[in-house]
Amino acid sequence: MTTFVMYAAAIISVAIVIFMLIKKMDIKITLFLMGIVLMFVGCALGNPLGGEDFVSTGSVFLDPLKVIADQFKSTI
Repeated sequence: MTTFVMYAAAIISVAIVIFMLIKKMDIKITLFLMGIVLMFVGCALGNPLGGEDFVSTGSVFLDPLKVIADQFKSTI
């Protein structure tokens, strides 16, 4: 069942991105938000975030945002 939810969320996300492209909206923001939404879906399904050395914030709602912040810090 979790595999079905993951694939359904991915297909819906791709459809939303295509819709936003057709409507000529900013694609960077759309892709960023779809990435965050997919991270929340993965977190809700119980998949780990951020690799082995990831330290949780204690809040399920802040963990995907912390992963993004850690990636930005490691890139810069």
